[in-house]
Amino acid sequence: MIYDFLKTYLESKIYFGYIRMSIMDDSSNIHEYIILIENGRGDEVIKKLESQNNIWVGRSSRGLRLLFSSCKNNCLQLVKYIIEKFPHRLNYQDIYGKSCIYVAIQNQQWNIIEYLINKSVNYRLADKKGNTALHYLCEIGINKKNKEVYEKFINQMLKDKDVINAQNELGETALHIGCLNSNGFVVNRLLDNNANVTLKTIKGLTPWDYALMSDEICVERKRLDPSTNTRIATTKGSKKSKSSKGYRRSSKMTGLSSQICIEALDEYQRSISFISKKRRNSVSSCSSITSSIKRLDDIDVKTEEIVHRSSSAERKSNDKKESIFSFIIDFIEKKIESDSDSENDEKEKKGKKIDKKKKVSNPILFESNEERITRYGVIADELMKQIVYSKKLEKKEYHSGEKFRVLSLDGGGVKCIYQCILLKRIIKEIPDFFDKIDLITGLSASSLVSVSILLGLDMEFVIKVMEAVSLETFKNESHLAGIAGHQFTNKFLKVMGERLLSNLTINDLPRNCCIQSFLIDTGKDNTKRTSKAMLYNNFMKETYDKDLKNICLQSAAAPGYFDPVNNHVDGSLLVNNPFYLTYPLVIGENGLNIPKENIVALSIGSGYPTVPYYDIEQMGNAGLIQWLIKLSDFNIFARKEMGVAESRMMFKNNYFRLDPHLPIEVDIADAKNIETIKAMGKEQNLDKVIEWIKSTW
Repeated sequence: MIYDFLKTYLESKIYFGYIRMSIMDDSSNIHEYIILIENGRGDEVIKKLESQNNIWVGRSSRGLRLLFSSCKNNCLQLVKYIIEKFPHRLNYQDIYGKSCIYVAIQNQQWNIIEYLINKSVNYRLADKKGNTALHYLCEIGINKKNKEVYEKFINQMLKDKDVINAQNELGETALHIGCLNSNGFVVNRLLDNNANVTLKTIKGLTPWDYALMSDEICVERKRLDPSTNTRIATTKGSKKSKSSKGYRRSSKMTGLSSQICIEALDEYQRSISFISKKRRNSVSSCSSITSSIKRLDDIDVKTEEIVHRSSSAERKSNDKKESIFSFIIDFIEKKIESDSDSENDEKEKKGKKIDKKKKVSNPILFESNEERITRYGVIADELMKQIVYSKKLEKKEYHSGEKFRVLSLDGGGVKCIYQCILLKRIIKEIPDFFDKIDLITGLSASSLVSVSILLGLDMEFVIKVMEAVSLETFKNESHLAGIAGHQFTNKFLKVMGERLLSNLTINDLPRNCCIQSFLIDTGKDNTKRTSKAMLYNNFMKETYDKDLKNICLQSAAAPGYFDPVNNHVDGSLLVNNPFYLTYPLVIGENGLNIPKENIVALSIGSGYPTVPYYDIEQMGNAGLIQWLIKLSDFNIFARKEMGVAESRMMFKNNYFRLDPHLPIEVDIADAKNIETIKAMGKEQNLDKVIEWIKSTW
């Protein structure tokens, strides 16, 4: 009887093991499938998929790759097979926000596009850079081959006003893209459907400006340039011709007073000072745009060594626009016209005031909140399927006289990926580095990295998680850039935390851990209502919520970027140097009571600023407004440097600060910097820290 049971059990194990292996082997043949697709042999791929378990096609990233390759290579039969069998793949977006319709448009596969249209593909979805299907379609001209499908798709999208005026992260509408690519068919159709010609990019450029930078202007100026629609003054029963209007202007210009010239110069100065010198560097996904738009800001000029984005056509355009002479002439002409047409201008001013009161929303399109949460869940599930443990850390007891080793990770938004790459390189050189850790401390985004290390997750997997978190998080939610509302959403971080940390508490971690945040309000029901620093840890007896995912979310709730979480905001508001906040708990009698001389600490920053000072020539005589603009960054930098200086003074050679100088300035809240950050992490010289670890750690 026992023999029969064991035989049945072993046979079932072998059987299910075979199934798992066949699934793995099938999905691992993705390279073979893609070669077949590229050679027009999609029917063979379908036969292979039918003969084996093909669940992975609808679930894994390899399955999405198979679909995208089919769209790219016009393999309609295989596209139909995948969409019919796995309908959710129709609008499924990868981590860059691309779905199959984008791939088909970019590769001009009109059979695929027609099929997807008939399947009611969601053309409202935007990719990570805010580009909709209409943005991409405007790059492609209409011809005899694609005319029928092209017109069908355009007509369908033009029924939706939000799609017509949707702006990508550079502020470009489909009208901008169409004008730049001299796509007269689309431009005229957009104008016929009341596309907004006044919408400007973040650089202040209108569709007409883009038309001037194109190879060929494809539309009449009067349809596109708002400045040509000025009202011509007339008297009852008569009409003035353009020539008479011009004569009126020229005759009045001879009698100009110097006061008007002074006003013109003042207006020019105001317009120049209005341009922000620190506007965020953005990279458009549309290749034609990236080759045409020149960076106007000083900070962008520095980054042109990495991304070349200027063109002679635009330089001419900008030179013309920024010419003080042309600016003053335009100002004077408007001034004269306003004086002569005072009654009409008064009505227009009233109309403009009314228009200003109306909020013009930035129609960057994303899915509904419910669709977004569903997509977040799918991405998180895909990541969890790739989870890898390098070596789970065991509990470790500290014995008197031993070294007490502390790893500290500063907060840094997307720059936490930089820290992960440095750590990956360190453990490659010193494999038992993590094994010796007694305490790890982190705040803000690095809180999740700290917890992941203690859970024994492989650093390559942690990098993937942090990259996905950055891509899904740092995308504008508020069109006021955080001034009158949170700028980003932490919903993906919450979903990822639920998958990764589940119901774990901080007490479940195998080693000592401390994560900081700031409680801005204990609540109106608290008799001693106050705000206080929260140093969440698993080695002191405290009564507070110890749910690990909540602790990480609270620590990463940077003011202005995210809403507070449970009345908590980012721990970096205290000091963006977690070791400085933690060591009093380590050496204190009410804490771990570790002798100071036994503590060894490696503190990893997120990169030393490219310009680590504030120019005294600019700030020496600055007033309140200039200081307020700089004060937030100034306070963070000053407190961090104070923490480093004090730690070095107290622990001397037992403290090592790894905070390399960054070759370029990197925005902590811009996912476009990920590849740059990864490159910097791989190129950073680690000889000194490796030497210190080997000799001191």
